[in-house]
Amino acid sequence: MGCIPTKALVRSAEAIHTARRGAEFGFRAEVEVDFPRIVERKNALVATVRGGLERGLEQNPGIELVRGFARFEAANRISVEGRALQSERIIVASGVEPHIPAIPGLDEVGYLTNETLMDLEELPARLIVLGGGAEGLEFGHAFHRFGSRVTIVQRNRRLAPHEDPEISAAIEEILREEGLEILTGTAPTRVERRGAAIVVETDSGRSLEGDALLVSTGRKPHQLTDLGIAEAGIEGDPERGIAIDEELRRRRPACSRSETCWAASSTRTSLPTRPGSRSRTRLRASTEATDHARAGRDLH
Repeated sequence: MGCIPTKALVRSAEAIHTARRGAEFGFRAEVEVDFPRIVERKNALVATVRGGLERGLEQNPGIELVRGFARFEAANRISVEGRALQSERIIVASGVEPHIPAIPGLDEVGYLTNETLMDLEELPARLIVLGGGAEGLEFGHAFHRFGSRVTIVQRNRRLAPHEDPEISAAIEEILREEGLEILTGTAPTRVERRGAAIVVETDSGRSLEGDALLVSTGRKPHQLTDLGIAEAGIEGDPERGIAIDEELRRRRPACSRSETCWAASSTRTSLPTRPGSRSRTRLRASTEATDHARAGRDLH
């Protein structure tokens, strides 16, 4: 369900944080976090939204919902469980999955991703987050507010390194003020289990110990190779996505408007390259990031 479960958790975390600040607003309250109830609320919300979306698709006379695994047979034709579907316009929005870095011992410790973290039934007392991008920060911040002791390990010297330096600095300041431990310019070198604990060794020589480990080091296209993009003559890479032009159309020699495939969301490999397009995209991203940072400071 994409961002729905994440935002449900974040909303609960915001409510808890606001209640703890009751004295600032003229009231006092004892806050007791019921993590299983938070998860129950999240699951109920996801089920409601999913059900509504499915009914909307199924009841719309202009939409046919076809369930199954799709694969390109040609640039304008796909096959779904043996059924051929053809169109002049095809949008690839197959989603993304976690990118797992090659860290010695990682595969043996039972790490979490953004997907499996959602299935936790018990709040970890100590949570280590590998990755200081948007996803890692969002989860780390929420779980800190739930009551976990959170350490964020970021290889880059800045959190949210794709944002402007001022935005990164503001985010780090807010998180540190709230009590999260932030380690920038730090890379994990090995992960292992020691009893019930997970230990992360770092290149700074420091060992970190936690009860759960969230790997949030990026995303990659989901099953892009299995979609048969090569058969469709679509340029792309399993790790980086479909190559696109300035209109989000896939790059293909002699690409005509009557035979076009678009790549949506994180399925695409790069932003538009036409002069001016990148600057407009950066400006839009920076504006959105500034709004988020200000909102976070207001909540603090």
